[in-house]
Order: sequence, then structure tokens, then C-alpha cells
Amino acid sequence: MKNRKYFVLSLSVIAAVSIISGCGKKDDSQLVVSPTPEAVIPGPTEAPALQSTSFTSKDKSISIELPDTTWANKNDRAELVSFESAEQGKILIMHITEEKDLSSTLIPTTQDLAKAMAQSDGLTEGADFEIKDFTEDMAGDMKHYSYTVEYKDAAKAKGVYHAIYEYFVAEKEVYSIEGTVKSADANVLSGIQKSIASIKLNAVAKAAPAKAETTPTPEPETKSSIESLPAEVLSDTAKTRTIYRNEDGQGIPIMLDGSGNWVDENGNVYRFSETEESTVYDAQDTDYYYGGEGANVFYMSSTDSTDSEESDDDSYDDSYDSYDDSYDYDSDYYDSGDDYYESDDSYDEDDDY
Repeated sequence: MKNRKYFVLSLSVIAAVSIISGCGKKDDSQLVVSPTPEAVIPGPTEAPALQSTSFTSKDKSISIELPDTTWANKNDRAELVSFESAEQGKILIMHITEEKDLSSTLIPTTQDLAKAMAQSDGLTEGADFEIKDFTEDMAGDMKHYSYTVEYKDAAKAKGVYHAIYEYFVAEKEVYSIEGTVKSADANVLSGIQKSIASIKLNAVAKAAPAKAETTPTPEPETKSSIESLPAEVLSDTAKTRTIYRNEDGQGIPIMLDGSGNWVDENGNVYRFSETEESTVYDAQDTDYYYGGEGANVFYMSSTDSTDSEESDDDSYDDSYDSYDDSYDYDSDYYDSGDDYYESDDSYDEDDDY
């Protein structure tokens, strides 16, 4: 009995040692290997949207007021400053100074050239696009050209609904500005137009471009508003009258306007005395005389005066011609080389007087 207990105890000890020794070993079949994570290559960093709509280039040569804060600055170099809004469009400002680039830059100095440049993309004027608001003027010492291209089908124009162009041209530099509108929203177009108009270039006095000098076209000579009235109105004293300045008696035609005021050709207002219709006053209370005549009297007297002057001139010319006819000297009685008078048969140098 004692030996049996010893045997059972021995088996228990052996089993416990086996369990402990088994737990200390690693089972290679249960080993889990974690994969090495792949390196993540960062993509291109998008320029953050501007926090302010005001922008000035690094070299301080260009400033602009952008439509809103969705616009991001893409380039800021001496030769190119650009902005983009994914939903609205792009604005490019190029500064060309290299001689080789200047010689190859095409400037649309006329509306026909602007049309030709748009047609170079395989588009047809009228069916596919229209040139709008072409202008030419001066901005400081630089020539300035601007216009807008309106595309009929944005799909044919690479998704562009409008393209706005401005050029500032000098002998040794050119600023080329292009704004593309990728939205049919009129507010987007207006915003980009205003933004381009806000651009200030150090080389250009763009804020107040000088207008091209033009020779004023003389206005055609026309009759005054009173003189052009029908004859029956000019003679109707209820509608037109002739008044006279008391100091020199010069006549002034006046008429009744739509507000019931008596006015002359210059818009001066006159009023008739309530007690004496023959007395008239202007706004400064200077008095005039009215003799009951219509405006036709003034124009008739002016015509008569002109005719009289012409008649006097004709009379003078006639009398002058008559004088020329009566003064017909005979060359026989004048000799610049000898005596003033020709000798006749009855005169003899040897005779005494």
C-alpha cells in the first residue's frame, strides 16, 4: 500500500515536469510574421487657397485683387505670375522682356487679328465665338489692347466659356494678361473681369490709362431749337416772343417750354411782369422790353440785316468797278523814262512861253 502511494506520487511529479518543460518550447508552426509597411511617397503639394484676396508678387512689380479666397497662387516669378480656382478659371500675367521672345510674340493690335488668333484653334467666328469690347488706348507710355472672346460652345474651347485678354506693349517689354472663365455663371465672369481690371503693374500706369489722342470731329452746323420751329409757331406770341435788352435794344428770341417757363436758347428763364406785360425780367431781375412780337421778327430782322450787308458789299464792288472803268489812262501820256507828258505838234522846245 505504501509502495502504491509512492508510485502514484512519482507519476504526478513526472507529468508536472513534462507539462512545465513543454510550455518552455516555442512552436515554429504558430509563429506569425508581420509584413513590413510600404513606404508612402508623398504626391505634389497643392498650393493652399489664399486667406486674403489681395496679392502682391515677390518682386513687388505686380499686385492684384482676386475674386475670392478660393483662388490659389500657382506661380510667382519675374516672367510669370498665375492664379487658379478649380471651379472658376485661371489668371495668367506674363512679363516678356527677352528679345527673342518679344520678336515671336503676336500682339492683336486690331480686332481682325484678335479674330484670326481665335480662329487658329479651328473655330469659326459667329458659329463658335465672338470678339467683344475690343479697345485700343494708351496706358502711360505703353500701348494698351484689350478684348473678350465669348465662346458659343465651351466643349469646343477646352471647357472655357469666356477668355479675357489684355496687352501692355512697349519697345522692350510686353505684359500679356489672360483670364479664362470655366463657368457659365455671369457672376464668375464679372468677378474675373474685375480682378483683371484691378491689376497694377509698376511699369504701367494702369489705374488711369490715358486715352488715345483723337481729333475732335466738328459738329455739323444746325439751326437753334427756336429757329427750327415751324413758321406758324414762330409767329404765335403765345408760344414764342422777341424781347429786347433795354441798354442796347438787341433782340432775344424766347419760347415757352414744357414747364410753362419762357426760356432763350441758352436755357435762361424770363418772367413777364404781372402788372406790365411789356416789362420782362431775367433771373437776376434785369429788365427787358416786350413789344408784342413773335420770335419770327427776330429771325426776319437777322436775315434782313445779313441781306443788307451783302447788298452794301455788292454796291461797293459795283462802284469800285465803275471807278476802274472811268480811270482808263492812256499810256501815250505816261513815259517812265522821259517826260511825264507826250509833246504834241503845237509844242516846241525852242519856243518861249
